[in-house]
Amino acid sequence: VNTDIFKKTDDEANNDKFNALCVARNSPRKNIPALLEAWSIFSKDKDDVLLTLNMVPNDPYGHDLNIIVEAFGISDTVEFSADCIAPGRLSSVEALARNYNMADIHILPTAAEGFGIPIMEASACSTPNIVTDYSACSELVPDDCGIKVDFNGFGYGEWCGKRAIIDGPALADS
Repeated sequence: VNTDIFKKTDDEANNDKFNALCVARNSPRKNIPALLEAWSIFSKDKDDVLLTLNMVPNDPYGHDLNIIVEAFGISDTVEFSADCIAPGRLSSVEALARNYNMADIHILPTAAEGFGIPIMEASACSTPNIVTDYSACSELVPDDCGIKVDFNGFGYGEWCGKRAIIDGPALADS
């Protein structure tokens, strides 16, 4: 992680809102539907929260997130970052660093993670993380620097074998 770019700045989004951010590719192992379920529980009856998804909502290898957002009735509290211009591509790393700095929290509910670069980028910007307590995520988030959410067991994914299954309501409680 380039700490000349990913560092704490004075960038702030709307101070009137709690701003959550998820930086990930929209793919099945990233567990974005569980995040959206959790967000629907967390954001219920709140008008001062915003979840920014730094991903393409209709990645050909992922879910149609617009449909899921609509199904959970959370379109007024979820936005897709304009800085994500194609699956896995951003307009600039500076824009990504700005997104981390404007967030109050970064959430990565991944079902399997090789390394977890977004966790490191968020940490470099002093943005706390909520992560699945599994694979690389557990190692990258010390107990005093974020929240690790327990998972419900394992499933087996189409592309990457063993995956942690996270519970949406448990994530919402975090």
